[in-house]
Amino acid sequence: MTKQTATAALIWSAVLGASAIFGSYFFACVFPFAAIATIAALTLDLRRAAILVGTVFAVNQIVGFGFRNYPFDVSTIAWGVVIGVAAFASLFAARSVLRGRSDIVSPYAVVALLAAFVVNQGVMFAYALFTTGIENFSPTIVATVGLNDAAWFAGLGALRLLMTRALPALFGTRTPLAS
Repeated sequence: MTKQTATAALIWSAVLGASAIFGSYFFACVFPFAAIATIAALTLDLRRAAILVGTVFAVNQIVGFGFRNYPFDVSTIAWGVVIGVAAFASLFAARSVLRGRSDIVSPYAVVALLAAFVVNQGVMFAYALFTTGIENFSPTIVATVGLNDAAWFAGLGALRLLMTRALPALFGTRTPLAS
């Protein structure tokens, strides 16, 4: 990776990180991990994408426990771990669909988001099924969470395209997916 693309990756990761702080504080339990994971899979190499997803997860937990007063109990901490596992599973699901494709405006990007969302919800559903119950997985709730992820994906994708168009010397003319 060249210094130029490394700089672009650092700037883009900072933008996604800032969105995580905002999203974690204002949207708490409906943070769009599938959208973030898919955008990361589309725009960053695997190492940077994994670091970003891990950082976004950590920020989400810090905001939740530190500022939103999540209870420090076994159930809440366990849910935090499950959400982290689901976030990383989302990243790998999106990357497995993309397989080298990096165009944010493509059917593959949408399929990658759907795969990331299904895997994310599936991991959490499986945990809930055997522990806290599945009442939070009604079709209405899952659809609302899905629409939230879709909106974040569209917004972050549009921001990435804008940055690519406004700063082609830094971001290039496309959004490359490094292996």
